[in-house]
Amino acid sequence: MFSSDKNQKRVISDIRPAGGTRKTPMLVQKKHAPEPLPPRHQPPEHAIGDKKPLRFGFRQAMIIAGAVVVVGASIWWSSTLTLVIKKQERKFNMGEGIPLMVAAKEFKTEIVERGEGASTNVEAFSRRASGTVIVYNNYSSEPQVLVKNTRFQTPKGLIFRAAARVVVPGKKSDKPGSVEVEITADEPGEKYNVGRSDFKIPGFASTPKYDKFYARSRADALGDIKGGAAGQGKVVGKAEAEALIKSLEEKVKANLAAKLASEIKDPYIIFSDTIEATVTLRVTDPPAGAPGDKFFGEVRGEAKVLAVDRAAYQSALANILFEDKALIASFTLPASTKLACEKPKLDYAKSSISCTVQGEMMFEGVVPVDVLRGKVLATRKVADLEAVFKLYPGIKKVEQTYRPAFLKRIPSRPGQLIIQVR
Repeated sequence: MFSSDKNQKRVISDIRPAGGTRKTPMLVQKKHAPEPLPPRHQPPEHAIGDKKPLRFGFRQAMIIAGAVVVVGASIWWSSTLTLVIKKQERKFNMGEGIPLMVAAKEFKTEIVERGEGASTNVEAFSRRASGTVIVYNNYSSEPQVLVKNTRFQTPKGLIFRAAARVVVPGKKSDKPGSVEVEITADEPGEKYNVGRSDFKIPGFASTPKYDKFYARSRADALGDIKGGAAGQGKVVGKAEAEALIKSLEEKVKANLAAKLASEIKDPYIIFSDTIEATVTLRVTDPPAGAPGDKFFGEVRGEAKVLAVDRAAYQSALANILFEDKALIASFTLPASTKLACEKPKLDYAKSSISCTVQGEMMFEGVVPVDVLRGKVLATRKVADLEAVFKLYPGIKKVEQTYRPAFLKRIPSRPGQLIIQVR
């Protein structure tokens, strides 16, 4: 509806549509022109001539302190001490020589050489079989004498005779007395080659002794009753047998010393020309004069020597050379030292060697590295190390190197201590 006031000016906004609501007017923000950016080569205005102060707080201090601790612990943990040790040396000039006697140990060895020869001589031969038997006395505790040529009879009735007089010991308790005796066939011929056999003594027949005295062949090769022969044919010549034995003997003598020397190991040594070699057996089978197309020879040799332990030699020599006996344990002969001994005399009964030692001999200090390491690690002060080194007379000089150089301390771990001996 229109107002009745004629003088009131009407505007369209005063007219409300029927049934409508009035909308709230929207506010439109006024647009401003953007401020120009400063040039790239110039800092912002607030940064020019206006430095912002740095703040050093508790957190930064803890980080720096932790870094210092880590670096310090690393240096401490990796620090090392190196000891370069020079040994003492003691030289002795013995001039024309000093007498020395040192304990020794006996060494023995044996060697056997065998060979074969061919018989060339054709001769008439007549040989009696022989061998060694053991005679037993199970009769009484009294000894029994058997004269030379005492007869021994096999179960087949073959007669052999004792080659020498023997005394058969009496029995002890239930054990018969016994003695060895060599027997020879009563006649030449192969039928007496009985090998091993039992024997009775015909001279005791019809007496109580007959069953209580008896003989039996030895159980080894010497117990074989053999060698009996009669006829004509090839026989072992004396010259042929001797030639074979001589060649075998030369081999034995040539190899004995080398064999014995190879069996003597460190710490034992032998002095030159001290090995004694002897031939202990020279035999041919069959023997010279016996029938046979071929024969075998055997030579046995034995070598012996007294060998010296290096430690025993050193001790005996040091006891002569060192006036201060307390120093002996702190010095030793270098491993390269050749142990000299002029004109050695071997005493097998006393197990000792006497000789003369000439020229110059040098002893060097002993440095027990493991023991020294323990003592150094147990020392608390660096200043006390000199007192530790003086405990060992074998030490001449010690160079100490610390890494890092400014951290002079004794390590707590074995791996941080390096010991070099020169």
